[in-house]
Amino acid sequence: MKKLLVLPARLWRWVRRAPAAFFRRATRVSVRKRRVGFALLTVLTLVAVAGATVLFFAQRRAEAITSARFDAVAQARLKVAEVLSYKADTIDSDIDRARQDTAGTFAEYYVPFAQQAIAPAVKQEGTSSVAIVSRAAAVSADAGTVVVVVFIDQRTSSKAQPDPRATSSTARVTMTKVAGTWLISELTPTSS
Repeated sequence: MKKLLVLPARLWRWVRRAPAAFFRRATRVSVRKRRVGFALLTVLTLVAVAGATVLFFAQRRAEAITSARFDAVAQARLKVAEVLSYKADTIDSDIDRARQDTAGTFAEYYVPFAQQAIAPAVKQEGTSSVAIVSRAAAVSADAGTVVVVVFIDQRTSSKAQPDPRATSSTARVTMTKVAGTWLISELTPTSS
């Protein structure tokens, strides 16, 4: 029983003397060694802060790319279907709607082509087409541009062929963020 009571007293004495012993030893260390130790501690602190900063920004970039990928795929599904769907009696407004969904060189190419080549043929033949994107997946992404592969199911009918004809195809779509909105900046068919 006595040994149990002695141990806490010894431990208490050691705890009381430890700070004084530490400071006595610290004052015996040369000024040069203290400076080197301080410099080493400063460098290690700076390296730790730099590492934490790099990891923080890498995490934010990864989150931005994940968000961009998700948003661009969802918008590609909607906008590709809108661009490829039209009716003979509303073709002009359909092209205007498609203009709002496109950007860059694709908009510069598609809108005039649709007005000069597609619209007259659609009006003459009474064609209507309904496109549905059945599947879509991102191929590559960064915060402002996402490349998406879309699988398109399209039903087309005309005056000459009133029963809708179904076709399936795939396309590679580049979605670009313009003023906070994902727009089609490139649409390349990969099969028909």
